[in-house]
Amino acid sequence: MVNSVEVWYEKRMNGVWFLDLWQAKCNQDPATVFPDWNPREDRIGILSPHDDDALLGAGYAILAGRELGVAVCVMVVCNGCAGYSTAEQKFSIVEIRRRETLEAYSRLGLAPEDIHRFDVPDFSAAARIPWELPGNEEGIIADLIAELRRRRVTRFFIPNGYREHLDHEAVYDLGRYASSQTGDAILVDYAEPFAVRSVHVYSVWGDFPPALAEGAPPELRANKAVVVPQGWEEKVRDGIRAFRSQGAIIENLAKAREGRGCSEGFLELYQDLDPRPNLDYGPYVSAVNRILRGQVLKI
Repeated sequence: MVNSVEVWYEKRMNGVWFLDLWQAKCNQDPATVFPDWNPREDRIGILSPHDDDALLGAGYAILAGRELGVAVCVMVVCNGCAGYSTAEQKFSIVEIRRRETLEAYSRLGLAPEDIHRFDVPDFSAAARIPWELPGNEEGIIADLIAELRRRRVTRFFIPNGYREHLDHEAVYDLGRYASSQTGDAILVDYAEPFAVRSVHVYSVWGDFPPALAEGAPPELRANKAVVVPQGWEEKVRDGIRAFRSQGAIIENLAKAREGRGCSEGFLELYQDLDPRPNLDYGPYVSAVNRILRGQVLKI
């Protein structure tokens, strides 16, 4: 008997494929990318250093979440104040980009309440992360932990922290540490603790860190992917076009999207991240026992 959930997935996700690249696995089940996927409980959150980064690097994840019927939110850290290409925009660019952000993500089906802004000045994310800032102000990690809990995010996307941008690196660190704290029985007055189930790194433009790809084929640092039909790619490009003030800045990134094309459509890549890996004492115990018995240990 055919599983009714599988039939629903195939009907709803026609032309969309979820892949585990390292295991050479491909199907239409979201669990291939999101372990133990549960459409009744899962919610997707995307942490975006700047307003357009989530669209550029995780646009298909947004669309997939919408098609699967789960809540999707985008959390924008920086306010875009450095993104002006003419001197006349210097004092209006933040408000311009705020309007463009709402328009861009609405084209992918998100409402204004699906967007949360931290309003940190560009190139300043690293300095705003700590819990307590000078002057007894709270850093953005407090706001992020509370926001993840309030929205009950289970699948969390964070930006690539490997040689992309000063703010991208800072937001990567912010995301990986905040995500491991949301389920802990701490800071209980910052919304009810609620655990993130999986963390995924997305690339805005740079390659993924090699350290997280140990043992994988050197040319495949990402281990997960989603392949979507051309119509989905057109939706993302339509969203990108809403950032009219950023045309000259992201022109090359928009052109680079042509490289995503494959035989079945267009692909988006992710790298799984365990933000809090447990220490396995087994190999160490084995090594210590051999040394204590006088055996030569080859490393």
